[in-house]
Parts: sequence; C-alpha cells; structure tokens
Amino acid sequence: MPADLFEVTDKLQRAAHLINQVDSAIFPRIVSRILSNLHSQDVKSFNEDEENKLCTSLEISNEDLDLLINSLEFILLQAAYHSVKAAALQEELHKLSLNADKIEIVITVWNKEAKSLIEKLRQKSIAPKQLKDVRWQVNLNLSQTYKSNEKTPTALFQLVVGDEQTSQNLDLEFDHEQLFEFYNKLETIQKQLDSIS
Repeated sequence: MPADLFEVTDKLQRAAHLINQVDSAIFPRIVSRILSNLHSQDVKSFNEDEENKLCTSLEISNEDLDLLINSLEFILLQAAYHSVKAAALQEELHKLSLNADKIEIVITVWNKEAKSLIEKLRQKSIAPKQLKDVRWQVNLNLSQTYKSNEKTPTALFQLVVGDEQTSQNLDLEFDHEQLFEFYNKLETIQKQLDSIS
C-alpha cells in the first residue's frame, strides 16, 4: 500500500463532515450500494429518484449528496485498487476524522464485499475494445509482366476487436520485413508479461 491511500483535501474533509452527520441506520446501505456498483463506471450507485429521497432523508442538498457519494466512491476505489486490508483502510478513514461508528460501518461492509469488488475490477479491462479473434492468410503476389520472376509474399491479418455489444474487423497487411518486426515487438511484450507474472 502507498504511504497514504489518498490525500486529505478540503473536499474530502467536507465529505467526512457530511458522512459523520448521516444516520448510522441508513449509512450501511449507502456504503453497500456504492461498493456493489463500483466496478461499473457506466452505472450510477443511485438513480435520480433515489438521490432525491436520500437528500430528503439526510436533509442535505443535491450538491452535498454528490460530494458524499463521489468521495465514498473515490475512497473505496482507491482501497480496491491497492487491495487494502481492513486495518489499513480503518487507519486512513481515521485520518479523515470520521466518527468511530462510521469507520466501523465502512470496515464491516468492506470486509463483506471487498473481495468480490477487487475480483470484478481485476477482470475489467482498461481498454474499451478487446481482441476477440484473429484470422490470417498468406498471399503470394506474382510479378507483373515486366518483372518476370518476382514473387512477394504477404501476410494478411484480420483482427476482430470489440466490446461486449459490438465488434469490428481491423485488416492488416505485412510484408516479410514488417511481419518480422511485428513478431519481435510481440516477443518483447511477452517477455515483459512473463517477468511480471
């Protein structure tokens, strides 16, 4: 874990003050909901209707609710990306001056749901598109009439890339020299991956 999981900023301190004011009966459900949706960046933790109800029940403005939710998301994401143990997270939350009951709630929910969240984040790709399939063929271009015996081999690749909903084809053509250079770069990447794992 890094020296500090996050820098204690004025915004985070303001969020901590808001968190301390949240009813301890409601707070576990807020933390649990945020943790359960944290792996999916395109899904908000709360829909608009739920946010309005939270603002009413917590007696805070929409702006303050956004700060509270965004700050909890940030703290929990940092903890997940660094695979922080509960004791270290507790220490970091204490630096924010969170009340002991709020820290205990976060740690309880963290202990229940962190492993699942971290696993989901590990499986998630940072690239918007992934390689789904590779198709290839070798062609031999024969000479034109004025160059009677020239044969030029080329490799044609069709990379099928996409996300969960869509895919598209990326066509590449290499001559022998280009293919060899590409192969060497792939070998370098493979060696780096092997050294990491």
